[in-house]
Amino acid sequence: MGTLTKKYPTWNKTFWEHLDIAIKLRSIHKVIILDHRDCGAYKVILGEDFAKDSAKETAAHTTQLKRLSALIKKKHPKLEVEMLLIALDGKDSSGTAWRKRNESAPPLCSAGR
Repeated sequence: MGTLTKKYPTWNKTFWEHLDIAIKLRSIHKVIILDHRDCGAYKVILGEDFAKDSAKETAAHTTQLKRLSALIKKKHPKLEVEMLLIALDGKDSSGTAWRKRNESAPPLCSAGR
């Protein structure tokens, strides 16, 4: 969301700089875009509480995820892009915990950091 808004232009700049650095330093081949439901940024930037209507919330996230995915692929056609939408408890739409599907990935966050 922050990457697509004109409301916070530095977020957009930071995302693209970070992605470019990751490509140069780590030769990444995949970007995972991870959105979460009941997102405060969506409320602030889009001016609506989509969490009140699950279908509308899913549609809003899908639109933003697809927009960002298309921009990434346009700028970096060789990158694979995976789009995920999770609940605040970390589960995706199938009820699978994201961390369980990606156990080799580092922690998303740790207490005390």
